[in-house]
Amino acid sequence: MLCCIMIGSLLLFAGPAASLAAPQSGAAQAYDIDAISRGVVQVRSEGGTGSGSLLLRGDRYYVLTNRHVVEGYENFVIAGLRDLNAPAEPLYRAELFSFSANYDMALLLVTADNSGRSITAVSHPDLPHLRFASSTRDLSRGDEIGIFGYPGIGDNEMVYTTGIISSIQYGDYGGRELPIWYRTNAQMSPGNSGGIAVNGRGEVIGVPTYVRTESRTGGRLGSLLAVDLIFSVIERDDMTRNWSSYEQETFTALTPDAAPTFESLSLTPGTLSGGRHVATV
Repeated sequence: MLCCIMIGSLLLFAGPAASLAAPQSGAAQAYDIDAISRGVVQVRSEGGTGSGSLLLRGDRYYVLTNRHVVEGYENFVIAGLRDLNAPAEPLYRAELFSFSANYDMALLLVTADNSGRSITAVSHPDLPHLRFASSTRDLSRGDEIGIFGYPGIGDNEMVYTTGIISSIQYGDYGGRELPIWYRTNAQMSPGNSGGIAVNGRGEVIGVPTYVRTESRTGGRLGSLLAVDLIFSVIERDDMTRNWSSYEQETFTALTPDAAPTFESLSLTPGTLSGGRHVATV
């Protein structure tokens, strides 16, 4: 089931009045985990799998994900949950629409359902919705968050983990100071990339992107690309539309893995100074 919401001029996971982030009676978090799970999808390509979330712009549906999840590919199968207690199954077809050359984010255009029937807002008008945070500037260290995605270790099952915001990195974009990265201790594994992180109200605040580890102590810190930056990049149309125009940067700390772990699009951790490692998830 496709899911979206309106943020400014951007429709993301829009649909009926009933919110997917409705509170659960007696739950520690003020959101419905199962309902939010329906708004997160698995992105499948010839190179592996990752996670994503559906959004609506105009009358067309898109999948928001990380660039590294789809890099080098044009066509994708989008899987999701028909049954909350079963693994994801193919639901839609999508193709590359655009990606950011500077930030690890990409949009895929949903072209049809799994039977080949075209999908638009007209053909699918009644859709449930998630809430995206209009701003995440109120987030601070220690705030609890939840991570939704399809890590390879979960055998194509929707996996939910929790943690806290450990730190926040701000940066300049378009002359504005914005949150760029949220660091978290929440568990993330290969395949989580492109999924969502939500705050205590069930609002999406970031996209799981990579994990750093420290070999001597076993320290581990995940990084979430902030929605403030993501929406700013999309609204400014600061995106590229084909791989041929994209010049791949070379990072000596990252080496592509010929046999991705957990059948997920992943990179083998590279060693940095001081025994530190970094790998996209």
